[in-house]
Amino acid sequence: MKPVLKLNRCGIHLARAGKPTVIAIIVMIVIIPSLGWQNLSWGGEVSVTLDRPPLDKDRIPELIFDKPQFPVHATSDKCSYEVTILGKLDWKDRALAVDHKVVKVDPISMRFEYKVTLRSKATQMIFTEVGPAGTYKNEFLIVAFPDWDCSIPLQTPKRHRVLASAGVTSIQFQQTQINPYSAFAVTLKASYSYSLFYPRVDLGVNSYFTAFTFAASDPTTQARFLGINAKIGYNFVISDPWRFSVQTGIYYTTMFVTNNNFGFQNLMGPQLYPVVSRRFGNSSLLAYFKFSPVGSGFGITSLANNEIAGGLNFSHPIRNSGMSYSVGVDMSQLSLNFQSIQVLVNTASLSAGLSF
Repeated sequence: MKPVLKLNRCGIHLARAGKPTVIAIIVMIVIIPSLGWQNLSWGGEVSVTLDRPPLDKDRIPELIFDKPQFPVHATSDKCSYEVTILGKLDWKDRALAVDHKVVKVDPISMRFEYKVTLRSKATQMIFTEVGPAGTYKNEFLIVAFPDWDCSIPLQTPKRHRVLASAGVTSIQFQQTQINPYSAFAVTLKASYSYSLFYPRVDLGVNSYFTAFTFAASDPTTQARFLGINAKIGYNFVISDPWRFSVQTGIYYTTMFVTNNNFGFQNLMGPQLYPVVSRRFGNSSLLAYFKFSPVGSGFGITSLANNEIAGGLNFSHPIRNSGMSYSVGVDMSQLSLNFQSIQVLVNTASLSAGLSF
């Protein structure tokens, strides 16, 4: 009898799983997305840069901005955008004006915010600090918006986003005392994303499923995979247009094989998922790496039992639709060694999809 790797604690197949297993899968597929878990695919945020005078003598020393870049939001006019500049005056009893208009400054925190309308790639502003004796100092700065293009509507980042994609996957499967198995497969993917604390903290869930295989080394055997990721991530601004994110969460995977000839069932574990992204106008290119030690349930006995994966994803907005198309390349390797049975699974996939 051919050995089948059974990694569920109770040694049961998913098709005959008891209520706890079924409930866990329903929770990951249905309930978690409603709470806003996400497969992070950020990098689409468009921002402006505040170019202050290079010399200190030309600056207002008490004028402090929260950060050098601020996100841009589209308006009803396709050639007009808005940005809200946040900052503070590091001195009491001072007043502030922008372009000769008085700006409200909180008397306790000395913080302020000012909304600017942008109609070109460079907008000049005059900040004026007025002292208690009527003395004043001006600072001339530029709001640089290199992505401004009147012919291309700006895609304002959404708090909710859904991605659906499909692609072709190459599968190479090896297991102790089993003939190597290889096949091509059609893989379906779906994800839901939610920006919990925009633009820093994101939550999400994504899943993939092998719909069917073809050109298999054993035509009588179908080997299909199901995987679910649930993650939380924190986004860092490296230097516009670069972004960096670190994500963590849980990963679940299982196999469906004809007559249970080989494979594994019900593996899960934690995961580390760093992501780097670069924006090119309204387009973005994302690269990720994933490391996930896996075991039966959460019983991780060795880091040698793991999945390592990586990939690239390019996305671009579809004009006047609110949607974006994406093209992705992914590669993964799953290594297992349980009860003298070794398993090695290598996959490579090319996919295309739509997000909205």
